Amino acid sequence: MTGRTLIKVVVNICRFGLAALFLFTAGAKLWILKKFASNVAELLSSASINYQRWQWPATIGVITAEIIAAILLKPC
Repeated sequence: MTGRTLIKVVVNICRFGLAALFLFTAGAKLWILKKFASNVAELLSSASINYQRWQWPATIGVITAEIIAAILLKPC
């Protein structure tokens, strides 16, 4: 096995691992959606942002971003 082939294999394993991690965390957030949304609201409130307005859009945005990142990391 040449060095270039070995690097490609390692890179693909890392990409698969990161994609699996993003999918796992998105699934976990969906599993406890209301609790995660309240945590996002607390974070927004501490940043002096209107949490009542932005709680659900931010929650959905975070989960969507994780799923998109996992899709973009799929091995070639």
